[in-house]
Parts: sequence; structure tokens; C-alpha cells
Amino acid sequence: MPTLAEAGYPELTSFDWVGFSVRAGTPLEDIARLNGAANKVLKDPKVAEAFEKVGSATAGSTPAQLGDLIKSQVALWAKVIDEAGLKAQQ
Repeated sequence: MPTLAEAGYPELTSFDWVGFSVRAGTPLEDIARLNGAANKVLKDPKVAEAFEKVGSATAGSTPAQLGDLIKSQVALWAKVIDEAGLKAQQ
């Protein structure tokens, strides 16, 4: 399998990410509390060390930042799929 650069996308970088989501309509104070708790855990040195052992890193954010990341990733991969002429199998 070719690398992204070999496939014609030298400027494209790919990374994995994980985020939490909640049901639409969840009260903002609950979202803030959950986000604060998640960010606190991600700053724990033991948690960071566990992630590093498997080649990952921790990085907390805000709900708005996660929303921006999701939007940018959808746009990026939609462009890649379109330019590659890929179609969903039926």
C-alpha cells in the first residue's frame, strides 16, 4: 500500500483522534463538567504515560475545538474521496 505522499497527497497528514460526544440537548453545564473531568484525566502523568506506551499522546480541548476538528476532518476526507473518484459500495 502506498504512503499518502506516494499516492499523490504529499501535503496530507493523517492522525487518529478520539473524542467524547453527548446527546443533543444535553445541558451546557453538564457538557462543561464532563469536558473538565476528561481534560483533568488527560493531564494525569500516569494516563499520559499509558498513552505514550502505545505510541499515542493526550491532548484535551474544548467542545468547540472538537467540533472544529470534526468539521475540518470531514471536509478534508470528502475532498480526498472526491479527488480519488471513490464511491461507496452498494
